Amino acid sequence: MRATTRTGRRAVQASERSSTQKKSAMSNRAADDVEHALICREVHRNLGSPQMIPSDEICNRHAAASRVRTRRPRPIFVLCAARSGSTLLRYMLQAQGDIECPAESNLSQALAAIQFTYSVACGRPDQPEMWQLLADNECRRLADRALGARARLEHRKRWCDKSLSNIEYTSLLCRLFPDAQFLSIYRQCRDVIASALEASPWGLMGYGFEPYARETPANQVLALARYWADRTELGLAFERQHPNNCLGVKYEALVTYTDPTLSKLFGFLQLPYSEDAFTDEHLFHIEPTLGPEDYKIGLATSVYSSSVGRGEAIPLEDLIPDQLLERITYLEQQLGYLEPALGMAKVGDLAPPQTASSEPLPWLVEFRCELDRRLRSARYRPPPDWAAMTISIEICGLGEIARLDLEARTLVDPSGTPPAVRLVTTYGTLQDLATGVLDAAVAWHSALIRLASNGSAPPNPAHALSARAVLPLLNGISNDSTRP
Repeated sequence: MRATTRTGRRAVQASERSSTQKKSAMSNRAADDVEHALICREVHRNLGSPQMIPSDEICNRHAAASRVRTRRPRPIFVLCAARSGSTLLRYMLQAQGDIECPAESNLSQALAAIQFTYSVACGRPDQPEMWQLLADNECRRLADRALGARARLEHRKRWCDKSLSNIEYTSLLCRLFPDAQFLSIYRQCRDVIASALEASPWGLMGYGFEPYARETPANQVLALARYWADRTELGLAFERQHPNNCLGVKYEALVTYTDPTLSKLFGFLQLPYSEDAFTDEHLFHIEPTLGPEDYKIGLATSVYSSSVGRGEAIPLEDLIPDQLLERITYLEQQLGYLEPALGMAKVGDLAPPQTASSEPLPWLVEFRCELDRRLRSARYRPPPDWAAMTISIEICGLGEIARLDLEARTLVDPSGTPPAVRLVTTYGTLQDLATGVLDAAVAWHSALIRLASNGSAPPNPAHALSARAVLPLLNGISNDSTRP
């Protein structure tokens, strides 16, 4: 009997809560309609008056009244370039519990279209005092009746929009929502390019790439580099102009030092943070939504950092003009990357990066042993005497895994001054080479293995000869451990 009574009481309470929410929503809509009618009447009356009241004064008057009456929450907008991790960020915002963040709704484009429609319908686009007040109020009503209503339906305190177009309409968003908060997410240029090429195997379509692809159809890397530079400049400029309302977040920090990064993020949003809400089981247990977002997120089961440095093999210096490369380098320096446009991402000073030398992977231990054996074998052909005789092999995200003395034909201690020549590749590429899936000559030609310097001087032809002496040693190295 008691259990039945408790169940009935809970049902009544749930029904009362639902009724209260419906009444609140109806009250908000009614207040919106009344406010819109008052604004329309005041604007038209003002236009016929010989002494016009400034439109911003009317707008501020009704906006203040609207905030007091409806108590709408502060919206959140994500600013980003495509392939920068905004969908992962959306899942993290959604998992927190207080934020409703659907897939890309293109809200900012819809708001801009409303502004354009009102300006044209008025017949005087050059006189915003005749139409902007009505347009702004209509924009706020749309946002509240779409995303705001969704948040209320899901019993969440705030709503967030992560549309890729947000970064193009920051001025409009700030005018419409002066109390909004912004999250600007960044990712290193080479990694964005690599992800974009993977996502667009048949040409740069979608994501906002088309205008850039049309200008340089024969060079997709150049198109994507310009796209990244333009979007990153917009994000950094907005962040500098609005330091109190905008927080910059790096994708590399989000996937490498997730907990401290999220703690800072939700502290900025003034929302509670608990690590328990961001376990892999909870984070990716979100009902799929219909709308544009990362095509891979539906299959994801955990947060992983293996995508950091995936674009390191892209030879930007050979594919884009020097002026653009300098621009990208400057922007990555502003973002705090360790080796702008060349090296792996600096994910922050929260913890030192894990290196292969401090805790090597078992496979890499076997790799070094076989590499040393091959160096000493009769099959090895050293480079000419005038070539660089010391060279290192580095994996993006792990650092130096081996240092070779080509003259002494042996591996040497990687401590001390780094050599002038570095072979940089990814962990996956090195494994493909070692197992024979990939040929070293193909990897070199495709820039999956890249020649880099230690920063004191650019690579030269002598360095290339040293690299070519090492490449044959990498072919099928894991399949050769039983040979004499």
